[in-house]
Amino acid sequence: MKNIVRTVAATIVASSLLLPITAVTASAQSSLSSGTFDLGMSHDSDPVAVQLEKAFEDYGLSRGHSLDLNAEMRAELLLRSVIKGHTITRNGRYLQLDPASNTLSSVSTVTPKEIQDFLEGINGGERIATSYFSGAPFRFGVAVGVKSGTYYLVTTKFTN
Repeated sequence: MKNIVRTVAATIVASSLLLPITAVTASAQSSLSSGTFDLGMSHDSDPVAVQLEKAFEDYGLSRGHSLDLNAEMRAELLLRSVIKGHTITRNGRYLQLDPASNTLSSVSTVTPKEIQDFLEGINGGERIATSYFSGAPFRFGVAVGVKSGTYYLVTTKFTN
């Protein structure tokens, strides 16, 4: 009897852990077939966040780098964690290195003025992206969100 109860409990726990992963994967797969990487996170309702994400992606593509669905998913999940308060930034920054997947993710807070300068290409606004996109071409993903007036730019790139 104990074994049956343990088996049922383990199955319930395992199922509850797998459901969010399958939902994100299914969403990502349907997005891939439509030609977009957007996974429908909270930033969709903010036009400035959408503009910044698109401009950042275009900037990277114009310099020979390539968008990657896995990197995009990692960036979206990290953004969700930051927005929910599960990941804390220090001085507006957060870095996460995952040697197992060869990815480097970063979170930066960006002011509306910095976003405006980047979008308009003025006042050195490109510095948001120039340091990130230096070096040899790599695969990357981007997610941008806003919470309480603070914009978060999340990037993930493959280091290999």
